[in-house]
Amino acid sequence: MFAKPLLVLGLSLGLLAAPRPAAASQAASQAASPTQPELAKQSEDNAPVADKHWKREVRRAVDEEQFARLDQIASALRTGKSRLQGGGWRLQDFYSIVDSIGDDDAAALARIALLHRWMEARPGSITPRVALGGVLHRWAWRARGGGTADKVTNDGWRLFHERLAQAAQDLTEAQKLPETCPHLYFEWLTVGLGQDWEPEKMRGMFEQAVKAEPGYVLYYQLYANYLQPKWDGQPGEASAFAKSAADRLGGADGDVIYFQIALILIHRGNPGLSAKEMDWARIQRGYFATRERYGVTEHQENLMAYMAWKFRDAAFAQKQFEKIGEKWSKKVWHDQATFDKARQWTEAHS
Repeated sequence: MFAKPLLVLGLSLGLLAAPRPAAASQAASQAASPTQPELAKQSEDNAPVADKHWKREVRRAVDEEQFARLDQIASALRTGKSRLQGGGWRLQDFYSIVDSIGDDDAAALARIALLHRWMEARPGSITPRVALGGVLHRWAWRARGGGTADKVTNDGWRLFHERLAQAAQDLTEAQKLPETCPHLYFEWLTVGLGQDWEPEKMRGMFEQAVKAEPGYVLYYQLYANYLQPKWDGQPGEASAFAKSAADRLGGADGDVIYFQIALILIHRGNPGLSAKEMDWARIQRGYFATRERYGVTEHQENLMAYMAWKFRDAAFAQKQFEKIGEKWSKKVWHDQATFDKARQWTEAHS
């Protein structure tokens, strides 16, 4: 089954809608929560060296159960709002480590037990509670499995709903604490996706999120992804949201968000969205602003080459292919043949 995210202004976070039966028939074939891979989380292999070292430090603190140190790191990341190369928040990578569920149920249960020990040791900390919400929603999608709705077992559905309900309960408790965390709202939005919230409720949660932290990139990427027709949106709705969100921030900040949303919407695995729906000039402005502020990743350079090809901008594409050389991204192009086809078109039209 497939829970589609929906939004509601003013509704209590504890009153979460159960998935509608109709949603089950529209399930996608995905083995894990679809929000994680589609939001282009930076991989260890493609991360800059400094970021790899930082991630290792966090993993070591988790392994050694240095809970005070982990809280200290999380707090510094929230207040400092430090970014990764590419513009994502370092806080999101912190949670991708802390809420990892490993490869099997034993690993997931071990991580849940660790987070409970953290909560007991530091009852005022929001960090383990937010992480627990992440663990449970990922574990829920694992129970559901990757098939379409009619292929999910009764036990798979039961565990899916139970784990999402527990995630919602833990996030509700986290929200009662004096401490706040931008990532809390991202986890709420992923739970909403799984629980098939009504559109007004999903929108309401998004509005709460950006009010709390207007610069947290993941909010915009997840919500734009949700607004695509393959989820709960209508044709053109995701691209219209990208424009309105960017206009709302304005200036270079808005252009950066527009670029970050485009990275989610325009890619080879998303044939349902035409590149023509998006503003290529604004994507470029956002790319240059991101590069100046944070630097860009090889993955983003590849995506910009792909987008330039789709927008038939041979001059821009040529510059991108010169940067890429032979370092083409399988995640972007899927295979060498597609990469070569785009590069050959560029050469022929430059």
